[in-house]
Amino acid sequence: IYKGLYEAMNKLQANVGAGAGANPNFNALNQKPDKWNERIGAVRAMRVSKDDGSLYTTGSEGFLLKWELPATYYLSQKERNSKPPEALAKPAGKVYRALDISPDGKYLARGGDNSKVEIYQLSGNQLNEANPHKGYRVWAIAFMPDGKGFVSSGGDGSIQYTTIDGESAPIVPQLPDELSLVTSLAISGDGRYLATAGNSSEVWIWNQETGQVF
Repeated sequence: IYKGLYEAMNKLQANVGAGAGANPNFNALNQKPDKWNERIGAVRAMRVSKDDGSLYTTGSEGFLLKWELPATYYLSQKERNSKPPEALAKPAGKVYRALDISPDGKYLARGGDNSKVEIYQLSGNQLNEANPHKGYRVWAIAFMPDGKGFVSSGGDGSIQYTTIDGESAPIVPQLPDELSLVTSLAISGDGRYLATAGNSSEVWIWNQETGQVF
């Protein structure tokens, strides 16, 4: 798994560093998804499923892709041992910046510039849409340990809890001025504590039950 991710991201970094004109036609592995001809663009978020061992990615063009690992790229471009990715969701015309998979491997949630969070079964069937940040960009998503819901941060300056059914409630209704933007989330194994990072130089730890920072 790590070798596939390492080589794919190295290739992506090399192309980005060389300028826009050097970007491959489709993605870091220079492969298009089955049944689609659109450009994939930059990968913004990815997770490996503990359930089936597949890599799921999303990004600039709105694709939700499933990769079988290892997904190895050869610089000679003459041989590959990876299959093209499976497109679970077609291009949406919006940038997706956040993606996470539930610990039980049943659900995937993703969000970004379209302001909504899409909730999928890992088979690719969309279950629900949620709008926890009321039209603002979604920056980060992290599933709760029980897999029944997830936490997200958005451009409205709040941190929200959303169930698999799409119902949302605030954990932190409004972030303090020192941390007005959260772009990364992590949840403790018992689900009690939430770590956040963003436009502050500090990591903030929150009690999820009270919404208070330590």
